[in-house]
Amino acid sequence: MSNEKPHQVYGETNSKPTITENVLQEKAETQSLIIDFEENDPGNPLNWPRSKKWTITLVVSLSVFLMPLSSSIVAPELSTIKDELNMGSSLEAVLVMSTFILTYCLGPLILGPLSEMFGRAAVLHSGNTFYLIFNLVCGFAQNKGELLASRLLAGFGGAGGLVVGAGIISDCFPKEERGWVIAIYNLGPVFGPSLGAVIGGFITQYTTWRWAFWATSIFDGVLIVLGLLVMQETYPPVILARRKAKMLKTAAPNTLLKTPYEKPDQTLGQLYRNSLLRPLQLLRVQPIVQLLAIFYAYLYGLMYLVLSTFTTLWAEKYHQLVGPASLNYLALGIGYFLGSQVCGFLADPIYRALKKKHGGNGKPEFRVVLMFPASILAPVGLLWYGWAAQAVTHWIVPDLGIALFAGAAMVLFQCTSAYLYEAFTLYAASATGAVYILRGLTGFGFPLFGPRMYQSLGYGWGTTMLALVAVIMGFPVPVILWRYERFTMSDNYGSYQTEIYGKGALMGILPGVTTDPRKLEEHARESLGVRAFNYVAGGAGEKATMDSNRLAFRQWKLIPRMMRNTPEQDVSVELFGQKYDNPLIMAPVGVQGIFHEDKETGLAEVCEEVGVPYTMSTASTSSIEDVATANKHGKRWYQLYWPRDNDVTLSLLKRAKESGFSVLVVTLDTWSLAWRPADLDNAYVPFIKGVGNQVGFSDPVFRAKFEKETGSKIEEDIIGASRAWIGDIFAGSPHSWEDLAFLRKNWDGPIVLKGIQHVDDARLALEHGCDGIVVSNHGGRQVDGAIGSLDVLPEIVDAVGDKMTVLFDSGIRTGSDVIKALCLGAKAVLVGRPVIYGLSIQGRDGARQVLQGLLADLWQNMGLSGIRRVQDCDRSQIRKVQYGGDVKAMM
Repeated sequence: MSNEKPHQVYGETNSKPTITENVLQEKAETQSLIIDFEENDPGNPLNWPRSKKWTITLVVSLSVFLMPLSSSIVAPELSTIKDELNMGSSLEAVLVMSTFILTYCLGPLILGPLSEMFGRAAVLHSGNTFYLIFNLVCGFAQNKGELLASRLLAGFGGAGGLVVGAGIISDCFPKEERGWVIAIYNLGPVFGPSLGAVIGGFITQYTTWRWAFWATSIFDGVLIVLGLLVMQETYPPVILARRKAKMLKTAAPNTLLKTPYEKPDQTLGQLYRNSLLRPLQLLRVQPIVQLLAIFYAYLYGLMYLVLSTFTTLWAEKYHQLVGPASLNYLALGIGYFLGSQVCGFLADPIYRALKKKHGGNGKPEFRVVLMFPASILAPVGLLWYGWAAQAVTHWIVPDLGIALFAGAAMVLFQCTSAYLYEAFTLYAASATGAVYILRGLTGFGFPLFGPRMYQSLGYGWGTTMLALVAVIMGFPVPVILWRYERFTMSDNYGSYQTEIYGKGALMGILPGVTTDPRKLEEHARESLGVRAFNYVAGGAGEKATMDSNRLAFRQWKLIPRMMRNTPEQDVSVELFGQKYDNPLIMAPVGVQGIFHEDKETGLAEVCEEVGVPYTMSTASTSSIEDVATANKHGKRWYQLYWPRDNDVTLSLLKRAKESGFSVLVVTLDTWSLAWRPADLDNAYVPFIKGVGNQVGFSDPVFRAKFEKETGSKIEEDIIGASRAWIGDIFAGSPHSWEDLAFLRKNWDGPIVLKGIQHVDDARLALEHGCDGIVVSNHGGRQVDGAIGSLDVLPEIVDAVGDKMTVLFDSGIRTGSDVIKALCLGAKAVLVGRPVIYGLSIQGRDGARQVLQGLLADLWQNMGLSGIRRVQDCDRSQIRKVQYGGDVKAMM
């Protein structure tokens, strides 16, 4: 979970604010306050006791189990209901099951926005109560009109659990713990339909059909009572909104309180518009959504067609009593269960293997591999079932056939859902909603024609017709999905531009993070609290050095060349004897946990996927080992804030080396923090409260020394430990050039000095055995009024560029900025702020989009400038001009 976020107001489980009214009144005059969870906040569902989380999960899982059970429990009773209520045809009897399925599937489109406004618990309680009322009415219905109308409304109420179930799990459990929880949660939808039919069969044989509704109502009543006793709201936006409402009662009139999830202009009407119109829009314009929705809906319709006709088969063809006949429904349940387990066991390893094979880049089509065999087995299972039933073979034979179909269908369901979530990310809910729309219609409609079809064609030819359609639709689907990404993606970085246009034209999907570097910072400001934003966007003094960095890029101009045959560029570079896919390196940015809960581990994972080396800061909110695990097979560098204590330094170097960090980047210009007004005005340094100290707090040597000196563990004295750690890495005096011998002796990989601005310092770095330098002024964060790094780059390259690797950092915002630095002699560039802005806006997805955008911009500008290879970048393609006027307005 995320660490402390700047300028946040934290609450306890009773939602009482931890900031006084006086402080609120004082702060309200100058800035807004962000209300968010604190690290280890007991009010955060992720931090609840496991017993509490599992109890809530059990209640919602039982609710999700009850509704599919309720949909099918009437299947064995349809003929009895038809006779007792004087229904004119079997079609009307089937409507008793179909109407429930229709509203159960379409209900989420209505209830989903309500859960966003009022919370998950409210929707679950209201939905279960609504279901209880009308399900009871079903049990007392005296005519078909009463039964069908009540059944229709009961299905709508039953959708409450479907709407909130997965969300409650994601609220309460971190990603690494959700596997087993989801597996248990999914048992309900898997076994519910088949168990419902079994129970319904014995109810029909031994008592009245009305007990099907009374029994499920009793079950639901117990769930409602349990829910009221144990359920608490789990949806973070609603929890924090309630905290905000309580705090407003004691806040000064002009205080502006916000939560990170707030969208002030979003109304319930707008939520409904997104919920209803976006799925319809995707169905209208997106071929892939159309294809998947039709295929998924067809399989779902077949499932309920079988459920509605199964009893008739065993009663009329096999002459079994209703109770024993209903046991055959277990074949469906077993098939669903085995299919879900096979998919769960194989899907992730297949995805990981393909991702590794493709250089660490995961793609949605990697989720469809299991669809190839499943799309063949599903019609095979149907044919097996149909002709075995037609020939009245031993009962186990059609059961095996229908189990094969059910297992294959479950694999197809799960692969389809996984593909949608991978392909549509931000709009995955809308894409899934589009599938639900058609699913509800086929679940409603297919059982209506099933009985008449089998009466006319028999089980053999009737099922053959269904299987033929499944073949025609089924096998092409995974083939199309596997090849579809080729339309919008190719093997070069510039294809990201094509992908954006393709998704917009074909899917109606716009980028989740702006591609405009000028807007990116403003969007990050809107996403972050005041202190978090100032920490990343601020600079030293009046930000004169930051202005110099951007002015330097403005004054250096590219000189494009034409007709140079550059349709395919080579942006790879060689650094320290290793080939890198591109000249971008993620700069070391500290305390990433204050920007987004994905923090360093999420960004390290993204860097591996995109193919950009990740440089980890010593001032991280994640440990060295956790970052290495997240970065997997990616290239990673370790940035050292050099402690005064050699024992601690040795421990950090040892941990970094053992964790696969290949390059040591030593930052020279932060032995003391600069005068930063944006942070000073808020009296904000995250390290004081332990935020950004995870590297030290997880270090065995530092921990042992702290415990020996103080007699306390770090967890018992966070403030004291923070002071000790800060005092070690920001010691107040710099190391000497002679001290580099210590690092050279204890690090056997490349050593790069970051923060070089003077040509003599570059020469000294070379003399003392360093392998590279980063020409950098720390992005303007350390010395105010310093020269722009790009302006000193040519002189430094001329002095040492042929003897050591010269890298560049400070002010990179666009692909053309990268080219300018390369033309002036840098071998590669480090980029920081833009990626962190993306991280703050949309987590790892936002960071990924910014990195992909930078690489695409680089690729396009190289080609348009007539540059085919990075190695071809030189000073003949760049010229410096004088840029007059107001610097601020210019930038």
